[in-house]
Amino acid sequence: MDISDLFVSDVANELDRISLDGQSLRIGGKEISLDGQWLDIYSTDSDTFKKTVLDLSRKAASGKANVDEINHGAMACLIGAWSFNTPCTMENKIQAVKHWPQTLVNFIDKRASSRISFFTKAESDSANTPKSSDGSANQSQKEAKPRAKTTTRN
Repeated sequence: MDISDLFVSDVANELDRISLDGQSLRIGGKEISLDGQWLDIYSTDSDTFKKTVLDLSRKAASGKANVDEINHGAMACLIGAWSFNTPCTMENKIQAVKHWPQTLVNFIDKRASSRISFFTKAESDSANTPKSSDGSANQSQKEAKPRAKTTTRN
């Protein structure tokens, strides 16, 4: 094995499409369907994310950015595109991550962080086996919680 076998730069800079079909969010007393919606996200290993975090860290060190600005800016740069009617500009992405439900923001963060995973062979072999809350494998797919679909964009 060569060290270059572990280089992630090629895949880290690809957008990953997350389909939100079949998902919904309860906001207040209202349930919002996300059918037909999608997000394209970058990995936390992407050049876009690394550059943004470095720029925001420099702003923070010079007193030109606070913790919330850093967190919102870092999360916003993970979003490369979306299907919403609002244009996908950096300003709109920052507003989105500031005001979206935290569960949606955490979902984006988790997906962006886990696109390139470090795991053992045993984890790899059982990665597609849904687990119940007690950690045992479920007997049927009906019991598994639905997940957003993901496709890699080239």
